[in-house]
Amino acid sequence: MTPAPNDPTMSGTPVETVAGGTLSRSEIEALSLKAARGAGLSWGMAEEAGYAATWLEARGLDGASTLLALLDLCGGGDLASLAPDIDGRIWRAKGIHLCPLAVGTALSDLRGLEPADITAGPLSIANVAHTLLLLPFVHALAEASGTAVHLTSAGGTCAVGPNGAVCGDVAACSVRGDLILSIDGDPTNPITPPKTPCLIDKETLRRLQDYAMRTTVPASDASRAGAGASTTDND
Repeated sequence: MTPAPNDPTMSGTPVETVAGGTLSRSEIEALSLKAARGAGLSWGMAEEAGYAATWLEARGLDGASTLLALLDLCGGGDLASLAPDIDGRIWRAKGIHLCPLAVGTALSDLRGLEPADITAGPLSIANVAHTLLLLPFVHALAEASGTAVHLTSAGGTCAVGPNGAVCGDVAACSVRGDLILSIDGDPTNPITPPKTPCLIDKETLRRLQDYAMRTTVPASDASRAGAGASTTDND
């Protein structure tokens, strides 16, 4: 019989036993981070993944399931090829598509510089996968610029305000495609954030947990033999 993986970093109620798939934001962030690590992302990128998934879930958007879809698409691949190739204000994929986490990280790193200066004019980003995960980073741009930033694709336009409110056609962020980031008018009809805790599909939780468990190793006779104190103290 294959021994079950032993995860000493897990605490609290196991994810798969949480009634109704109800998680707090901190639980979503911790699970998303570990799942991203299990899928092969670096610590820094995994932290961005946890942040992005939690930011979306806090606004009633499918952060956990979108992250899972991204890990299925990108996990274990050449992550360097998912980063943008930047030519002025035009960002392109080095490979088949761009990872939204890599794009978001680059937007943060280059904030205020010409290639990412949203106040200097529209920014073109080609062939981004699972663009919903880009919205938390667009929020950071909106905060820095003091005005709403609009994300336009072939499916429509949505916007994120400086206060983090998401407006417009969020479905436009549900497909892979070319994007334009711009400052263009005031957003309307903001989405009302749900109350915590967040409800996440059981299958999504199970799959994320499967990725997270890749960061652990199975218990063995050697690990059990080395557990506990090596001496006896009967004082």
